[in-house]
Amino acid sequence: MKRQRSTGAKAGFTLLELIIVITVLMLVTALGLGSYGLARASLIMDLQSERLVATLNSLRDQAKTHTDCIGVDFTNDAYPELLRQPYTNPREGCSGDIERTEFPNWSKDVVTSQLSLDGRELSTPLVIFFIPPTGVVRIDPAAQVTTITISLTRYGYVRERTIEIDATTGRIQRLPPSAQ
Repeated sequence: MKRQRSTGAKAGFTLLELIIVITVLMLVTALGLGSYGLARASLIMDLQSERLVATLNSLRDQAKTHTDCIGVDFTNDAYPELLRQPYTNPREGCSGDIERTEFPNWSKDVVTSQLSLDGRELSTPLVIFFIPPTGVVRIDPAAQVTTITISLTRYGYVRERTIEIDATTGRIQRLPPSAQ
């Protein structure tokens, strides 16, 4: 039996072809990881803003059944704080020492920023109190509508969501991204 010799090129890939394929795969992977980071940051921001709205609504409901004024202190570039202050009576409202605690379920990646009252940007803290027995909203400094923007900065990505609190009706809502 005679063996036939192959006269064509050897089967397989050249080193240059392998380097090109590996480089393309690395670029596609890097782009995918970047998109994943953006999507994850956006999801965390959505969850945190929904959690903030739910917590503020819960605090308002608690003020209806408790004897304390319950509030939140928002400061630019900081975490919000939960406030409790004794409720005296309808004429005097809240008075006495304010007890400050950590805001429940707050992600340490999220800080409040761009606090504004009726479109005017604030450089001072924004304090929102829910007053017993009706849970009416008191905002300091006083305003009719308060818009709070919270920003997430994580790995260089910034995402913003806007929460609106209407002092007249007590409605607390997250504005859709198209309205921001």
